[in-house]
Amino acid sequence: MFTAGREFKMGREGRNILGFNIRALNRGGFRYTPVNTELSLSRRRVVYDVLRTYGKQLPDYSRIDVGVSYRVNRKESSWTFLVEVQNLTDRHNVVRRRFSYSQGKILTRDSYSVGLVPIFSVKVDF
Repeated sequence: MFTAGREFKMGREGRNILGFNIRALNRGGFRYTPVNTELSLSRRRVVYDVLRTYGKQLPDYSRIDVGVSYRVNRKESSWTFLVEVQNLTDRHNVVRRRFSYSQGKILTRDSYSVGLVPIFSVKVDF
């Protein structure tokens, strides 16, 4: 994981803050237990290979997040405005692999993470 950010003082008195940040995340995929295909087909249901528990791994998970914030500091309160984009590259990472038995076959279905996620927020501190 890589994280970087920079803040700049803004305004007449330098009390307000403009901030930029970036985060890059790359890690190995989640581990899962494979299916015992022969036994599953003979029993007509999914049977996991318990001798290889968590023996397989999903593809690597990676994403890049970027954000810009502006903080207005006053005597009584401070306001923070944030615009952030999570998963800037819109990569759909595999987060889960499921198996099912249907019509004499073992079917595999992957679940994917959401793509690009824009976030807009306002925070007020009193």
